[in-house]
Amino acid sequence: MAPLYLVSAFILPILLFLRGAFALSDYAAQRIPLGGSLFQLEPIHVETRADADDLGSDCGGDPDCTTTDWGCQCGFTDGSWIEETPPPSSSSPLPTNVPGINGVPGCAYVVYPDGQACVDADYCNCGGTPAPLLTVTVDGKETTNCNYQTVPTSECPKPTKTPDPSPSPSPDPPKSDGNLECNPTDGSHGYKKFSQSKAKDQISKLCQAYVNDGVVLSEDGDSLPDSKKYYDLEQVKGLSEDDSYLLINPNYAKAGCADVNDASPLDFKAIGVDKCEEYFMRAVDGCPSFDNSQGDEFWKWGGQNQIACAFWNVNAQ
Repeated sequence: MAPLYLVSAFILPILLFLRGAFALSDYAAQRIPLGGSLFQLEPIHVETRADADDLGSDCGGDPDCTTTDWGCQCGFTDGSWIEETPPPSSSSPLPTNVPGINGVPGCAYVVYPDGQACVDADYCNCGGTPAPLLTVTVDGKETTNCNYQTVPTSECPKPTKTPDPSPSPSPDPPKSDGNLECNPTDGSHGYKKFSQSKAKDQISKLCQAYVNDGVVLSEDGDSLPDSKKYYDLEQVKGLSEDDSYLLINPNYAKAGCADVNDASPLDFKAIGVDKCEEYFMRAVDGCPSFDNSQGDEFWKWGGQNQIACAFWNVNAQ
């Protein structure tokens, strides 16, 4: 039998070798990724490297971190590696309906009264869609623009502009002597409303023609101007509602004289254009009018002014 010290010298190195081999195998089983991916034996809380560094060398008491020679090491426990999943991206895809980009129509600044899509207000026109102006502050001053970041829904702003006022009627001419008979304002007897300004222009043309031609009306002569000669000036379409005729004419009569016993002839060249216009316009401006608060074009009813030995008629029928 071999001496005991020889047996010990032969067997002891073998035992030490086998112990180291098993230890290495166990270490490799814990460290080497399987199937190309990392795995963990149990769920743990994962710290990023930055978080671990902030904890300090004692790991701040975090049970999922280990103090090493180089500091605090986090990300594995019990010899198991942890694969850290990156946080989801916080960026969102850009919208596809930005005005002026990728074929989307831009937004234009429309100044009243250039556009009528929105009543009495400036607004933004985004490819045919009306929208209110945007209020922004630039260099400390408040201003407006149409820099929409997405196509707005259709919405008109509240009216901010004052519409142009309707034309003011001419002041009533001097009433001098005479009587005024006005047409009914309910549209009865076939009377129509007419334009005050257009009637005045037409009366001016007619009076000028009477004066230029030296028209004279009298009790013994003509009581009316030549209807054929002045037809186009005394009966005119387009100046009153429903395409009716505006009728303008003087009719000589003693009842229109201040003194029926003094029936002087009516000489247009003697009275002149201004006085002729005054006598006619009293039948326009001296009579009640249609409510013109909405700026209607046709709002005068007219009537008959009796003065200077004549009836001065202005009617639409």
